[in-house]
Amino acid sequence: MTSTMRLDALAADGTDGGLVPVRLADATVLAVSIRPGATYADCVRLISPLEAPDTEAWENEDHVEAWLTDALGDFSDYIDVPLPDLRDLMDAHGGEHEDQAIPEPPTTAGEVLLNALADLDIPVHTDGMSPSYAIPQDPATPEREVFNRPRLLVADRAPSVEHPAASHTGWVVWEHDANGHPVGDALYTGDESIDCQVDSEAAAETIACWLAENRA
Repeated sequence: MTSTMRLDALAADGTDGGLVPVRLADATVLAVSIRPGATYADCVRLISPLEAPDTEAWENEDHVEAWLTDALGDFSDYIDVPLPDLRDLMDAHGGEHEDQAIPEPPTTAGEVLLNALADLDIPVHTDGMSPSYAIPQDPATPEREVFNRPRLLVADRAPSVEHPAASHTGWVVWEHDANGHPVGDALYTGDESIDCQVDSEAAAETIACWLAENRA
């Protein structure tokens, strides 16, 4: 058996309702949401190129979340995965990587957007894995409930939020209802050749206007 010390610690302490990334020995990454002392993970997110084994333990895929975020990233979520089966998957990829530290990222388009939103006092949330940002309609929404309440999702066409600002291809903003269903067309779509700073400020202004109208 290979090492799963990080998973063991998460299983003991829980992840407080969020998805916590685990880096595997072959440099692939998954994320888990688990309650303290549980014998199964509430959710396991497999990020490409990771794939689920063709076994009963991995049959409960969350197709709704995958459909809602189809334009935002390449991952699959699996519900109620027994820990022994999760460990088997990790073993197949060499177990956990010795270095679980996340390196400090360079300046990204996402940081430019976050600064633009902060200038307008707009709170932003992320699950730490999806290449998008979420802005709740209700500013009092608890962080763990953001993805279960009406919200906006923002991502680059790439899709990404972590790409260099110089490689930016335009923000796209979608409205989603409490069930996670898209509402109408995109509220904002940046031009592919637009400057990241200009695009971020325009997207932030659109978001601010939408919040002012929908929080009244």
